[in-house]
Amino acid sequence: MVREKLAEEAETVRAEGWKWVEVDTEFPYGHTFGMRWVHGGAMPMGEAGDYTFINHGGEKIGAVMNAKEKDRTPYWNFALRVGVIDTAKSAIEKAGGRVRKGPLELPDDNWLILADDCNGAKIMFTGPREKAAE
Repeated sequence: MVREKLAEEAETVRAEGWKWVEVDTEFPYGHTFGMRWVHGGAMPMGEAGDYTFINHGGEKIGAVMNAKEKDRTPYWNFALRVGVIDTAKSAIEKAGGRVRKGPLELPDDNWLILADDCNGAKIMFTGPREKAAE
C-alpha cells in the first residue's frame, strides 16, 4: 500500500516539472543510516529560481536546481572552484574546449562558466574575477 501511495505522489511531483523522482522502500532499517542529505540553504538565481544546496555530515556536497525547460532531461553537472574565472575561461579555450555560457555573475559575488571540455564533457567553474589594479 505504501509503494502505491508513493507512486501516486511521484506522479504529482512529475506534473510540477521534476524529471527524476525516485523512491525505494525496500532498504532494511538502518541500511542507509547516516547517509541522509540535508537541505543546506539556497541561493536565489533570479528568473532561474533557487540553487538549493545539499549538505551531508555538515559539509556542502552539491546543489540542485529546477530546469527552466520542462522537457529537459535531468543531468549532473560537475562544478569546480577556481582562483580566477577569467584564467579558467582562457585555459578552457586554449585546451580546445568551448565556453557555452559565461562568465555570468552570481548573487554571491562570484562568477560562473558553463563549458564543454575538448572531449565534449560538460563542466562548470565558479570563482572570482581578477581584481583590477588599484
